[in-house]
Amino acid sequence: MKRLLRACLIYAFPVLCLAALAAAVILVRAPQRATTSQPDELTLLCDIELRIPVNTIVETFQRRYGIRVATRYETSDRLMNELEQTGRGDLFLTLNAPAVDRAARGGFAIATSVIAQRIPSSDNDIREEPATINAVMLAGAMASETAPEFIRFLNGTTGREILRRHGYRSSSE
Repeated sequence: MKRLLRACLIYAFPVLCLAALAAAVILVRAPQRATTSQPDELTLLCDIELRIPVNTIVETFQRRYGIRVATRYETSDRLMNELEQTGRGDLFLTLNAPAVDRAARGGFAIATSVIAQRIPSSDNDIREEPATINAVMLAGAMASETAPEFIRFLNGTTGREILRRHGYRSSSE
C-alpha cells in the first residue's frame, strides 16, 4: 500500500503540477473580453434627460483628449433593454437608480459611481427626490482605459463646471 501511495505521489505530483502550470498559462494568455469600441473610442449609453450637459461634456472631452465618443441617447429602460440584447457599451450614464441595479444584476456593471445631483431651483424641487447622475462602467470597458478616463474627466474641474452650469452639483463637492 505504501509503495502504491509513493508511486502515485512520484508520478501524479509532476503531472498535477504540469496541469496547473498549463491552466495558468491558458488563463494568462486568454484574450481579455473584447471592448465594444476601438482603444481610442468610447461607447457611451446615456439617459436622454442628460443630453444637453452630456453633449457639452462629450465635445469638450473629445477636443481635449482626441478620443471619439459614440453616444447613444435614449430612456434608461430602452438602453437597458438594448444592453441586455446586444451587450454593447462601455459606459452608461443614467438618472434612473433602478437601471443601475438592473445593470448590476444582469452582470453588465463592473463599477458604479454617483457623479452629481441636481441642484434644487425652488422649494418645490427640494421636496422632490433629487435627480442623481449615476455612472455605470460596463463589462465591455474592461480592456479599455477610455471609460475610466471619461469618468475622471466628469469628476474633474471641467466636468464639474459643465454640470454646475446645467444645474447639477458634483458628488465630490
